[in-house]
Amino acid sequence: MDLPEYLSRDTSGAWLIAVWACPGAKKNALDGVYQQRLKVKIAAPAVDGKANTALTAYLAKVLHVPGRAVSVASGQTGRRKTLRVDPGATPAFEAFASQGS
Repeated sequence: MDLPEYLSRDTSGAWLIAVWACPGAKKNALDGVYQQRLKVKIAAPAVDGKANTALTAYLAKVLHVPGRAVSVASGQTGRRKTLRVDPGATPAFEAFASQGS
């Protein structure tokens, strides 16, 4: 399987997802690729970590993994983020298929 540009693995076997977060949207949604990152619209505002919490919960739901398996590895306060999916989880990346690469 050829990986999209926004997906990689670290040395522990965890999946890393390069994300461009768009907080304050009307609804949570995957919205294609922007600057080699998966663009994700999040309804929560970027206040007090609410958007990060909503982002990790939404991607966990989309990937069919437990919420605790997805975390923000870098970019806590910016739009450019790297999310980490624990190595023990088996993400359903098929959800990203329509997002291009």
